Amino acid sequence: NEQKRSILDYKVEADLAIDEAIRQTFTPEFMQQHAGKGFDELEPVFIFGMPRSGTTLVEQIVASHPDIIGADELSALGDATREIQRKYRIGGQFPHTLKDLPEGGWQEIGKAYARLTEPLREGQRRFTDKALLNFKTAGFIRLCLPGAKLVLVERNPMDLGFGCYRQLFSQGLKFSYDFDELARYYASFLKLGDHWENLLGDNLLRVKYEDLVANPEPEIQKILAHCELSEDPACFAPHKTRRSVRTLSASQVREPISTKSIGRWQQYKVQLQPLQQAFAKHGIKTN
Repeated sequence: NEQKRSILDYKVEADLAIDEAIRQTFTPEFMQQHAGKGFDELEPVFIFGMPRSGTTLVEQIVASHPDIIGADELSALGDATREIQRKYRIGGQFPHTLKDLPEGGWQEIGKAYARLTEPLREGQRRFTDKALLNFKTAGFIRLCLPGAKLVLVERNPMDLGFGCYRQLFSQGLKFSYDFDELARYYASFLKLGDHWENLLGDNLLRVKYEDLVANPEPEIQKILAHCELSEDPACFAPHKTRRSVRTLSASQVREPISTKSIGRWQQYKVQLQPLQQAFAKHGIKTN
């Protein structure tokens, strides 16, 4: 991790500044001002959270339903947004770009997203999009695609932090190679999650991984109800669903839901004391 971090051009402060700008931009007044301007002919289920949080399991549960296509991690939302930004010659970085987006732009982004996902969803309105960092864009999704369902997955910080730290990611996720940066990023993630919950209310469902694996049936019922899906038996045995899964958790979702991954970090409790201390320093409880 030290070697990987040494070759990265990264400042966690830049990510935290973006999160703060998002919270400042997406206010009740902003949401009201742009409500009803999006593209409402799709009903995707956006599942997002930090890496190693359990999003693949939640997607597997939802994608086991016969009315849903599991599309995995999509870049379509970002691609659609950049396409419309180029059309209107809007430069800069999200969310600052939104001040220059014309009122018709919200629907145009939604329509572009629908077109870009067409090959994957085969004409269906309902499918999953599990791009993790969409946790930064929940309010944006709500405005562009008002028919979308939003699911935010959370996990114990030590299990999640250890899961990130032990993984050499192919690209992005540059915060994961240093304990203090990881803790600061996670703290900002939680703050943004609280912001979305306050702003979006029942339009956002927060799922705790530990609750899901310890007591699957009622938690799966909550997820299906939020997505306005019937209680199909396949959703309660997601390990039996045969579909392509391309994330790091591909092998895990082939196994029955269990609690065996809870507390895995404690095998390295001594070595991970600096991570625990970093979380505590930034106000995050780890028990």
